[in-house]
Amino acid sequence: ANSSNKLRIAIDLRALGGPSGFRGIGVYIRSVLPELLAHLQKDSLVTLYAYTGTKLDFIDTKAVKVVFVDQPATRSLSKSIQKLLSGISPQELRSTKSLPKIDEQDLFFQPYAELGIPKYVPSVTFCHDLIPLVFEREFFNKKAGISPLSWVLAARSKLQKRAYLQSLESIPTAQKILTNSEHTKQDLSDRLGVENNKIVVTPLASKPPHKYLRPKDLPADITKNNYIIYIGGTDTRRDLEGLIKISSNIHKSTNIKLVLAGRDFEYVKRPSLAAAIKEGNQQGSLVTLGYLDEPEKNYLIKNSLALVLPSVYEGFGLPVLDAFANSTAVITYDNSSLREVGADAAIYAKNIKDMQEKVIRLANNPSFRSKHLKLGRQQLQNFSWSKTAEQTANELIKCAESNHND
Repeated sequence: ANSSNKLRIAIDLRALGGPSGFRGIGVYIRSVLPELLAHLQKDSLVTLYAYTGTKLDFIDTKAVKVVFVDQPATRSLSKSIQKLLSGISPQELRSTKSLPKIDEQDLFFQPYAELGIPKYVPSVTFCHDLIPLVFEREFFNKKAGISPLSWVLAARSKLQKRAYLQSLESIPTAQKILTNSEHTKQDLSDRLGVENNKIVVTPLASKPPHKYLRPKDLPADITKNNYIIYIGGTDTRRDLEGLIKISSNIHKSTNIKLVLAGRDFEYVKRPSLAAAIKEGNQQGSLVTLGYLDEPEKNYLIKNSLALVLPSVYEGFGLPVLDAFANSTAVITYDNSSLREVGADAAIYAKNIKDMQEKVIRLANNPSFRSKHLKLGRQQLQNFSWSKTAEQTANELIKCAESNHND
C-alpha cells in the first residue's frame, strides 16, 4: 500500500520512563510491543513517543518512527507552596499535550491509562487497575501537620489526587478500553460507568524463563524449597506485616524462612512494616532483598517452596503466573482477579492464619505440592503474550480503520 493509504497509529511509551516502568506496566509494554509492532507494520505507519533517554533496545526501531520528548521537570519541594500550586503539576505529567504532531494520527494507543489520552484524536487506552481509586485513603491522604513540609506534601497529595481523577475521566472517552481481567472490566463498569461493549479483556502472560541467576547477596543457608518468597510492592493491600508474623511460626515448626524482594524493600517507608522486618531479621526467620533483575527473580521463584501473595486486591495478579512459569506453588487469597489467573492451580487461603497452615501443609506433603505444580503448568497454557499482542493489534487496526475512512 502506498504510504498515504496506510493507517497512522501512535503508541505512547512514556510509562517506561517513570517508576511504572519497573512495575507490571513496564512488563506489559516490553512483553507485548515487539509482536504488536510486527502485526501493525503490515498496514500501518507506527509512531512511538518516549521520554528522552528511554532504552528501546527490546524492539526493532528501524521500522517505526520514534519521537523522543523531554520529561517534565518536577520542581523540588523546597520552593514555596505558591510555586508548587501554580508551577508544574502532576496534571502535566498525565497529559499528552507535549507530544508533537499527534493530530496527524488515525489512532493513539495509550498502554497506561493514567497518562491520559488526547482530546481530539481517537484513542484506545489500556487500564491495568483502579487501585488508587479503590484505596484512595492510602494513595492521596497526606494530612497537613505542623511543619511547612507537611503542608507542601498535603497540597501535593491533593494535586495528585485531582490529576489522577482527571486521568480517569478520560478513560470512558476512549474508542475502546483494553484491560487485563474480567474483574477490572467489572470495576470500570461499576466505578467509572464505562459501557461494557467498549471494554475488551486482553490478559497478561508470563515469559518462559530462560535464565537463572542466584542473587549475590542471598545468604548461603537459603537453598531449594527451604523458603517461601514474596516479590512485589509494599502497599497495604498486601498484608506484609501479617506475613512476617506467620513466617516466625512457620520457621519454628518447619525451619522454612520468608524471603521478601523488590525495589520497595530497599527503603521501607511504613513504620509498622519497617518494625516487623527488623523483628523478623532478628528472629532469623526473614531475609529481605532489593530490586532483582529477571534471572535473579526466576531463580528465587523456581527454588522456593511457594510464592505467597497475601493480597486483598489485584488488577490481574502477574506473580501467580510467574510462579507457574517457574514451576513452583502459589498461595494467595480468593478475591478480585486472582481466581481468574490462578483457577484451581493456585492454593487459596482464607486469611493470613490459614496461609500459615497451607505453607506448613506444602512443606510436609510433597504429593499435595506436586499436584498443584502440575495444575500450574496446565493453567499457564491459557495465557500467552503472542495471543495478547495479536488481539491488541486487531482492536487497534479495527479502530484506526474506522477513523481513517471517515
